[in-house]
Amino acid sequence: YPHIKIPEGTKVIGEGAFKGCGNIKSVELPDGLRGINNKAFCKLKRAELPEGVELVGTDAFFQCRELEYVEIPESVNWMGWEAFSETLWLGKMPADQYGCKYSRGILLEISMDSKRYGTDIRIKDGTRVICGGSPDYSERSVTSIELPESLTHIGKMGLAFSGTEPFLGCRNIKRIEIPKHLQGIFYYDGDARVVYY
Repeated sequence: YPHIKIPEGTKVIGEGAFKGCGNIKSVELPDGLRGINNKAFCKLKRAELPEGVELVGTDAFFQCRELEYVEIPESVNWMGWEAFSETLWLGKMPADQYGCKYSRGILLEISMDSKRYGTDIRIKDGTRVICGGSPDYSERSVTSIELPESLTHIGKMGLAFSGTEPFLGCRNIKRIEIPKHLQGIFYYDGDARVVYY
């Protein structure tokens, strides 16, 4: 199927760079790539992010519903909301008892089904990054969140966190302990830079 190779030396893939390129089914990303901006790709079937990529933007793999496989490197320390939502890969991934889906130390998605998964969320040990969430996160009536000591980064609205309204949608939580190694609750400014709160 149609394939493209991004040239060596490319540091950032811009917002919407391949959004309208529905014929492209696979992409080879160069070593040295640091960031993939919002809505960069659509219709991909396979993506392998090289080691060194730190940022994956909101809806980065927008409309990649046939995406069957993703390799996420350990260098990723920020991921926007719904970066892989509606992909086959994420859809087939099993959720844990709290409704959480993980890949390589990144919490990618949390179910909003309170009836099935309850009101408590315990993020598993070894999780480094909580993917940016979405406004829908406020739909789950969470009363308790337990964060692991391994956590270093929380994206904007990750777990219903927001820079302007911390713990947005988590009004029922009485207390939360922030891990000592947390480096930031932050958002992505759309230009492969991180702005910390």
